[in-house]
Amino acid sequence: MPNQRILVVEDEDTYTYVVAANLRARGYDVLTTGTGREAIHLATVEDPDLVVLDLRLPDLDGFDVCRTIRRFSNVPIIMLTALIEPPDRVSGLEAGADDYVPKPFNMEELLARVDAALRRVEYDRQPDPSTPLQVGELTLDVAHQQATVDGYLLRLTPVEFKLLVELVRHVDRVLLHEYLLARVWGDEYTGELHLVHQAVSRLRRKLAAAPAHLLLAALALLDAWALAFYLLPYYYG
Repeated sequence: MPNQRILVVEDEDTYTYVVAANLRARGYDVLTTGTGREAIHLATVEDPDLVVLDLRLPDLDGFDVCRTIRRFSNVPIIMLTALIEPPDRVSGLEAGADDYVPKPFNMEELLARVDAALRRVEYDRQPDPSTPLQVGELTLDVAHQQATVDGYLLRLTPVEFKLLVELVRHVDRVLLHEYLLARVWGDEYTGELHLVHQAVSRLRRKLAAAPAHLLLAALALLDAWALAFYLLPYYYG
């Protein structure tokens, strides 16, 4: 995917060199930095298409860097780290990361996850992307990847937005975990159903964080049952 820019945030020179060299060989433009502060600056001024972010940086915690970038950007973020315990992975995803690759890693797997994350950003649009999707008070502007609840902007990651689009497009239908995993994450993630659980949990919290007078509408939009998720439209009566 030429002409796409990836920001690699890693303080270990060996990892930086190997990751950057393989990404460049794949045709990507690559920016590198070893500090959290510069990572935030580059994410602001260079507008990368994807960020590969190490958690252990010399100046800032990687989780904090991720949260800061999420305040102004929906760029896909892949965390690359030696922290492999489940709580660490959950913390990374809750901080706004889209994926998590533990060190040491297989380079082909990392490249496949980078490709998959970028494909998700460029997923197939609805036939007329200028026409928003809407259910109840929820409106999805697919062309600009923005979600609003009665005008209140929801700050969603690309994965969360695509998940919500799938739910809205299939309103009143039960969607199995496996279906959502394939549609939102891709075939490379077969069997990793925890990704669906975690994304739905984050999405539920963000819907519930809408202003108080929209709380009931937001909570009514998303629910879960057994091994399926479904979207329920909310109507004011």
